[in-house]
Formats: sequence, structure tokens, C-alpha cells
Amino acid sequence: MEDLRNKDRKKWDEYKSSGLHVFPVSMPDKRPTVKSWKALPDNIIFNGSAAIACGELSGNIEVLDFDTKNTTRDLLTEYFDEGGDVLNTIYKKLVVQTTISGGFHFIYRCEVIEGNQKIAVSSDGKKALIETRGEGGYFVTAPTEGYKIIQGDIINIPYITQEEREILITTARRLNEYFPKVNPPKNKVYTDGLTPWDDFDQRGDVPALLQAHDWQFIKSVGDNDHYCRPGKKGATSATWNESLRLFYCFTSSTVFEPSKAYAPSALYSYLECNGDFSEAARKLRALGYGAMVEEKPTTKAKCVEIKNLFRLTKPTSMERPKKLFGPLWAEGENAFFFAEDGAGKSILAVQIGCAIATGQSIQGFQNEVPKQPVTLFDTELSDYQFNTRYPEGLPENFKRFTFNEDAQKLLIDSTVEFVVDQIENAANHIGSKIIILDNLSALASMVDLVTTKEAVKLMGLLNELKKKGFSVLIIDHSRKPLKEGDFKVISKHDLQGSKMKTNLVDSVFSIGKSAQGDAIRYIKGLKIRSFEMAYTKGSVATVEIKVNPLRLEFLGVDPEWQHVKDRTSEMMKMAAEGKTQAEIAQTFNVSQQAISKILNTGL
Repeated sequence: MEDLRNKDRKKWDEYKSSGLHVFPVSMPDKRPTVKSWKALPDNIIFNGSAAIACGELSGNIEVLDFDTKNTTRDLLTEYFDEGGDVLNTIYKKLVVQTTISGGFHFIYRCEVIEGNQKIAVSSDGKKALIETRGEGGYFVTAPTEGYKIIQGDIINIPYITQEEREILITTARRLNEYFPKVNPPKNKVYTDGLTPWDDFDQRGDVPALLQAHDWQFIKSVGDNDHYCRPGKKGATSATWNESLRLFYCFTSSTVFEPSKAYAPSALYSYLECNGDFSEAARKLRALGYGAMVEEKPTTKAKCVEIKNLFRLTKPTSMERPKKLFGPLWAEGENAFFFAEDGAGKSILAVQIGCAIATGQSIQGFQNEVPKQPVTLFDTELSDYQFNTRYPEGLPENFKRFTFNEDAQKLLIDSTVEFVVDQIENAANHIGSKIIILDNLSALASMVDLVTTKEAVKLMGLLNELKKKGFSVLIIDHSRKPLKEGDFKVISKHDLQGSKMKTNLVDSVFSIGKSAQGDAIRYIKGLKIRSFEMAYTKGSVATVEIKVNPLRLEFLGVDPEWQHVKDRTSEMMKMAAEGKTQAEIAQTFNVSQQAISKILNTGL
């Protein structure tokens, strides 16, 4: 013991005098050299290695431990990429040390901490990547050989808020590789046929369910939609992966267990039925989910006719529908089209109507039907505004309807069925099977449709018009306008109100403003049923607003990143200019692995 450096013993004495619960450990196994490290003897001997108890024994210390030896990933870089500026601000408050294995300890105090937890593990679920040391745990620290304090001082470990602690741990959970799946239990009641759970897993609208329970959509990154939990703002608490149909929760502040993957039916069961899967099955069955296998009739009993919301169809030869506006709107189908104010929604709506009324095509968007009557329901522009835009008027068989102010009293206590019936009557009056509604928000306000359920009812009634041979183009607003100079990637989440509305139509597309110029726009397809997906993020349709006549003129196709202005688009631009991934990573201070992922995913 005489060989120990004086400064090491001085550090040990400082720990003890400051009230830290410090004890010696053997290395490299990190085992306490005392019989009970929680109740230390008075004659404890310093052996050159030190450990500090977490939790109440040392004033509510907790440690976030990054174990880099268990992965080839750059955990720390990915961690800060996930957390952004908010995480960086919190990080500067912490005590940080490097470990003997090349890992990192983030050390802090908080009024509320928990026991030891595995926060992120390897894909096989066996190796810890990130874990906490809390109540009942301890951590090895300097002056132990191989440990070095690189920020702050163990003697003055700071307190952080519970919200800051949640950000530290929630961000770490996003690096988890192993998510046990939460599924409904097996139930003998549903041994035959499609269960309500399985049916909801396949076609349930999870974003609408989350929105109904105050989960806030933040952004889309690749296949993952990021959501913030109720009562919090701005930070990712969970993600929904549409392609995998799984919900991943990263916070312990909800009804969900963090670091598990929830199927849509499990998500519904917890949000709607407090985790009661049987009750969820009953509710889903009432909503039309699931189908029992129909029993075969016997000779002893008559076959009882089963009345159901759905009917069994027979295979039949069907021709594909004809295009009205390229692959984005087809004859006999309903299409949904949205954009922010000033993007050119009404300009494009009139342009599409004129093309169909004259039997012509818009460049880039083929029209395959002969000229025919078109009905435009315009709740946006006054007669003066419209005639100023189109002084030459519309084609003879393109008729524009506006709201009849003299009939205002008809809306008193009227129903959505009444409004849709009036739309059908007006179209039939001119013999038109092409309906353009500009726009849905104004239409819904006529009968005070303020809830998601009521708005979806309106969409359902418009969908019923398809059965009568109508083709309907429904126009609506984006969730909120962008700030001047902001140009971001378009997704269905930008639609005003519930995204559930888009589930009831055959196609969805949008217009985005472009960073290329004030008059430049781009058209992006978000959903297409009858044709292959077109004008998606890799090749949106670039158009320019022109006058005399007022129209959107097709310029060609470009990747969406050329129209937006954010960090990802800047990375894509540098790659297009021939910059290497290493150069891009250095410019943006992120890992080369993260750059590779972004460039491969694209916009």
C-alpha cells in the first residue's frame, strides 16, 4: 500500500469527506473487497481502486453507462444525433468519465431515480449497450486505473430535473436493438376465422388512434414516424413503423413498457381498454374488425342467412380504371389532395377540371377519358376573385357551384347526409360524374363537423358516391402553414385534422412549395391503389406557376430533396456534388455510419 500515489489517496479521502459512499473494489472483476458494501466498516482500507454507491447512500446519484465493447456502433455519436441541441445542453451539466473498456459514464443526481435498468441491448437481447446504475447499484471511478474524469468533478455531482433525466434515458432507449413484441393472448373463442386483433393489426389506423389519445406527431425519419407522449412537447417518446406495423415506446412515463414493440391490437388494448385484451376484442368486433368462419350447412338444419357489414365477392375479370390526372386520380375513384395556403391548390383543381372537360391531358399527367361535364364546388373564391383569375371563363361543360347565401337557413340543424345529397343533386343537374370539392374544411364547417368521427363520417358518405359512378377529387388544407423560408418534406401527417380521412380514399397527393423559387412547386404522390406508386420522394413532379392562362406547367421530375431546405437535403446535395461520406460526416459533425444511413434512405 506504500506504493500508492498520494494524490490517489487524497482523492479517496475527498470522496469520503464529501459524503459519498465509497468503497474499494478488486479489478478487473469490479467486486467489492468488503463483506457488505452497503454497510461499510470503519477500518476500510483503500487499495487503489474505488467504487461509489448510487442511489440514496450517496445523495441520489444515478449513472448512465455506455458499454461500447459490446457493439461496433458509434454509440455516443448516434446518441447525440438522436438527442440534438436539447441533449447537448443537458450533457454539459453532467460529470462524465471514460471507463477501462472504452465506454462512458454520465453521472448526475436527480430527486427521483430508479434501480438498475438495461436501457439498450444488442439485437439478440443478450448484451447490454446502455444501462443505468441507480438505487442498489454502484460504479467504479477514478482514481481506479483505466478511469478518467473528462468533464466535471465527482465531488460536485449536479442535480438535474426529472424532465432532463427522462430526455437522457428516453434518447438512450432509441438506440435499443431488441424489442420483445407484445401480442394479444391466444383465445379459444377466436380459433376459427380472422380475429378482431389480427384484423386490426392489418388495417387499423394507428396514427389516428394515437392522435385521439393526444400523442403528438413530430416528424418522419425513414419508415419511422416519431411521436411525443401526452403532456410533453417536442421530444420523441415513441415511434410507429408503418411497414412493420409496430409501435416502439422509449419512455416509462406512459401505460406502455419501454423498449417493447406493440402490435396495433396491443396498442389499442392499452389505450382504449386499460390493457384488457378481451374487452378490446369485443370493441373491435363491434367496429367491424374480424370475421368468424361461416359454418357449413348440414342436411338436418336449414342454412341461416348471415347478415354482415361485408359481403363475399367472387373473382372476376376487371379492367383497370382510366386515368383522370395521371396515376394520382382515376375514374370511379376518390382522390384526396392537400397543400398549404398559397401553394396552388385551386389553380391545379381548375386545371384538372378543364382538362377533363375538354378531353385533354396535362403534361406529365395523362387523362384517358373523353371530354365530359365536370362539377366544381368552390367554397374558396368569390365570383370576382375567380373571374379575375379566369377572365376567359371555363369550358362550356365545366360548371362551377358556389355556396348559396340565400339558403343559409337550410343549414340550421342540417345533417352531413343533407349536404352530400345536395352535392349529388347539383352534379346530376348538369349530368356530371366528375366532382371537385374545394375544399373539405369549408364543407365540414357547414354542418359544424369538429370531431374526427364526424369528419370520417363525411368522408364515408363521399366515398358512397363512388358506387353511383362518381369520381370525386377532395381538396383540403395542410395542418398549418410553414414559416417563410421553410421548405420541408411532405407526408400524410401534414394533412389538417386526422390522417384517418386518407384511409377512405383511393389516392392521396399534395403540392409543396419549393426552395428553387417563388413560382416553383412540386407534386408528390402519397398513396395510390390502382397504379404503381408515382411521383414519390425520389421523383416528384416539378411544376411552375404560369399566367395567361393561369396554370401549373410541368417542368420534369426531381428528387424531393432538391426542393426542401434542411440538414438532410444539404447532405444529399453534397453527395450529388461528389463529396465523400467522410467529408459530409465531418461537415455536420456526425458519424459516417449515420451519413450512410441517410444517403441510402434519401428523402
